[in-house]
Order: sequence, then structure tokens, then C-alpha cells
Amino acid sequence: MRISVVIPAFNEARWLPLTLTRLAEAARQYPASVEVIVVDNASDDATADVARAAGATVIQETEHNVGLVRNRGAAAATGEVFVFLDTDTLVPAHFLRRVAQAMAVRDCLGGTAAVAYRPASPVMRTYLAGWRIVGSPAVPR
Repeated sequence: MRISVVIPAFNEARWLPLTLTRLAEAARQYPASVEVIVVDNASDDATADVARAAGATVIQETEHNVGLVRNRGAAAATGEVFVFLDTDTLVPAHFLRRVAQAMAVRDCLGGTAAVAYRPASPVMRTYLAGWRIVGSPAVPR
């Protein structure tokens, strides 16, 4: 199953290299084809150059509307399964294999993946710790 990964990006040259490196590691562990599309949302930094250097296809979108930006990437995608990531999302090496396993189940139409976000700010860490307790009790840990 071919997977298309769509990443909207606006001035993300700083964060994109690690995200794309981790995604490439996951792609190496996935036995089928993976395409990575970075939708450059009129960045004025090196976002597009960073994406191209990592082997991603770069699509341009000038309107600042993240839904539109994601849809622009989806329209360019050729995969059977679409994965949408943010530029600061670091996927584990098994990520694409697990996506393919889940999507291979006949009744599965889509899904979401839990990500670990570890902010540097103590205030933000405290906020997220509280949110994890009260905000989504039905989510398995």
C-alpha cells in the first residue's frame, strides 16, 4: 500500500530537517512506497529548499489556511493512504508500518496517532500534564 505523507509548512526550515529525518527512518522500515509532500505556505525562509534536499516533493500554496494547505497536498498525493503530519512531529521508526497495518483492516476508514510532545517550558509541561488527566480520559495510554 503506497502511503502519501502531507506536511503543511510555513517558515519551518528550523523544524523540518529532524521531522523529515525521522520520517525517512520510518520509510526505510516500511516495505512499500512512501511519498512525502511538503506544502510550502509562502514561507520566507528556506523551508522549500530544506524539504527538497530531503527528497520531498514541494507544492506551493500562498493562502494561509491550514485546511486549504492540507487539501492542496492531498490533491497532489498519489498514495492509497494519506498521513498528515505537522513539521514538529517526530514519528517513531515503526510508524508507517503501523499505519499500513491499521489501514489494511477492511473496516478501517481512517484514524489518528498519539504523539509525545515534550515542551521545554515548565509551564507548558504542567499544562499538558493536567490536560492529559482531565482532557481525554478515554484515550488509552
